[in-house]
Amino acid sequence: MALVPIFHFKIAPNSIFWLLLLALVTYWICVFGVTVFGNIPLNEILDKINLESITLEEIKALRTNIEVKWNNLNLIRSISSGISFLLLIVSSLFLNK
Repeated sequence: MALVPIFHFKIAPNSIFWLLLLALVTYWICVFGVTVFGNIPLNEILDKINLESITLEEIKALRTNIEVKWNNLNLIRSISSGISFLLLIVSSLFLNK
């Protein structure tokens, strides 16, 4: 996906290029970036938990601490990937005209 705007810009630099570039930037920052800097650190926290020695209260506290962040990050990723996909659809519609 990263090379599509570059190749299109060399062929015909117009609004399609900017839509493709916006789709790429949206995906990289809001999907890939959120995964790397948001979800992976939460996964690492969960990975460090010793499930054999944790108490029920600690599990509840951990879930309370992580659940809202996890859901918000996944919401951001889902919406951003949808926006990125819509931008690709719109750019392909302009390409056919």
